[in-house]
Amino acid sequence: MLGLHHKPIAYNNNLTIEANKILQAIDSGTRTVVLLNPNSPIGTVFPENEVEQIIHSAKEVEALVVIDEAYHYFYPQSHIKYALAFDNVVCVCTFSKLMSLAGLRLGVIVGHPDIIHYMKQSHLTYEVNSVALLFGERMLQRMRNLLWVTVGAK
Repeated sequence: MLGLHHKPIAYNNNLTIEANKILQAIDSGTRTVVLLNPNSPIGTVFPENEVEQIIHSAKEVEALVVIDEAYHYFYPQSHIKYALAFDNVVCVCTFSKLMSLAGLRLGVIVGHPDIIHYMKQSHLTYEVNSVALLFGERMLQRMRNLLWVTVGAK
C-alpha cells in the first residue's frame, strides 16, 4: 500500500528470532522495523539490550522502530520508555487483548511528538467511532485509578 517491500526474518526451529538477523537486515533501504514484544502466539520477548541495539541500528539509517505491545499486559515489562526516549520509536498498544474489546478497534500509540503529529496528519477522518472513544476514555480513567491505588498502597 505504501510502496514498501517486506523483508521477513525467519524464526529459528525453537520459534525464536535472533536479534542479529534483524540487525543484519537493517540497511539504507530500511524504513520501518517492527518488533512484536511479547510475540504472539509464541510469547518470546526481546531483551532490553537487543531492543536498544535494534533502535540504534535503525536510527543510523533513519528508520522507524514500531514496537507492537498488544500482549504487554501479560508480560511484566513494557518498552514504552524507548518510545519516550527516542525520536525513531513508537509503541502501539491495543485494548483488544486484556480488556476483550476487539470490536471497538481501539488502541494507543506512544512516541515522539513529531511522529505523532505526522500520524495525525495522515490518518483517516473517521477511524474510530464515538462509542469506542467514550469507552476508551473510561477504560483509561479506570486504569489510571487502579494504578494510583496500587502505587499509593506502597
